[in-house]
Amino acid sequence: MKRYEKFIKKHKGEIQEICEELLDEFGEDYEEVERIYFFYNNAWDEIQISARSHEEMTVAIYHSSNKKFEMLKN
Repeated sequence: MKRYEKFIKKHKGEIQEICEELLDEFGEDYEEVERIYFFYNNAWDEIQISARSHEEMTVAIYHSSNKKFEMLKN
């Protein structure tokens, strides 16, 4: 959990931008998904995109229906 907290502090204010970049790059793979999750991957020390929640490691959720981000960490 320390790496996660360190990452969040280091990238404070940049998390939505990181998520938007991931959505631009991989979003078409998730066109049929109602919610797209962005989570911190401890092994890779980065934020990644997923079609499922990763509970306490989820940093943001993109709601496809209204095309808005719900930022959980920023």
